Amino acid sequence: MLSYRHAFHAGNHADILKHSMLMLILQSLQKKDKPYSLIDTHAGAGLYTLDDERALKTGEAEEGIIRLIRLADKEPKEVPEELLPYLDLCRTYAKEGRYPGSPEIMRRFLRPLALADRGKTAGGGACFADSAKSGAGKTQPGGGLRTGAGEVRSKAAKVGATATLQDKLILLELHNTEIDVLRINMKRNADSSRINIHHRDAYEAMSSLVPPEPKRGLLLMDPSYEVDSDYTNVIDSLREAHRRWTSGIICLWYPLLKRRRAETAQLKTALRDMAAGTPCSFMTAELLVDDEENETGLYGSGMAVINPPWHLDDSMRKTLPYLASVLGVKKDASSHGGQTEFVGETELSVPAGSKAMQDASSEPTSSQGLQGASYTPDVVATPGALEKSHNRGSTFGTWNLDMYAV
Repeated sequence: MLSYRHAFHAGNHADILKHSMLMLILQSLQKKDKPYSLIDTHAGAGLYTLDDERALKTGEAEEGIIRLIRLADKEPKEVPEELLPYLDLCRTYAKEGRYPGSPEIMRRFLRPLALADRGKTAGGGACFADSAKSGAGKTQPGGGLRTGAGEVRSKAAKVGATATLQDKLILLELHNTEIDVLRINMKRNADSSRINIHHRDAYEAMSSLVPPEPKRGLLLMDPSYEVDSDYTNVIDSLREAHRRWTSGIICLWYPLLKRRRAETAQLKTALRDMAAGTPCSFMTAELLVDDEENETGLYGSGMAVINPPWHLDDSMRKTLPYLASVLGVKKDASSHGGQTEFVGETELSVPAGSKAMQDASSEPTSSQGLQGASYTPDVVATPGALEKSHNRGSTFGTWNLDMYAV
């Protein structure tokens, strides 16, 4: 079944969670002058129009990215620093009435082929492929700074960044209409020679496309889950991908639906066990914007990450409470009153004998986050702290974060 079209949902709360985390991971990859591969298994159209009749019909962008930008502009001091690059990028597209999907975000993180010869920033800042629209000396989304070509060549020489970077982007899309739109969108101001687009089923492609070359990088899977088999196909295909590419960062977006709680729990357990068997770190981050008993649809979504970059969990602990406070839906008159509380269900694992473990030994600990995992016994879990919202007592909004470290 291929009836799903993301244009109805582009820029909603699920996209905000997925894409803000994606940008944090991409920024982490750019901290080293080593090439990487980026894979998006369910690419869609890649770029969306916010005034499209489909977007206007659902109103999800209005309650999502448009609301987020509006409130962030109104109270900029409330915005976590970690969220600023994503917001800056979205503002750039929103001015043209558009929203960048995962392929477009990844495309913009393809660094120039030669740092010393292409007038881009050397080092760990975010570099974007399409420089034509940016003026010299302007700060760019992701922290990169546009400077004159001569100055950048000088900086590149100082850090020894003369090697050719060959970042690659691999996009898969099965929908017969979306694939054509994707191809058009990905040719915009980009070095298309490094973008490989495949019109094929993502689940069966794992055995042939993974591991990619270069082997450093990430894979993002975000199916529509419109059919029951998506849940089992995700598990089977990612198990194969992780088996073949144990060092890769594997990201899975999943919906939170009341009628799919059992499938979602099974999915998260399966991915956690994949990571435990390697072993490698694993985390989940969830943003809930509506009552969990909502019978009609999506009350939130989550991202599961195998091999999360260092400090990704710390960054999400700062962004999730803010997103929950801004994007939570309004309570009706029959809902319970009082201030909304945001509980970060954070389970941190630390090596036995470490100072962190010694400090925690005098406090009650919880092993809830490690139940069912086959991690070695030299890790412990510590309970997360209760976080409260600010000025959002009339809305639903909670977040969950679990980190399993090795």
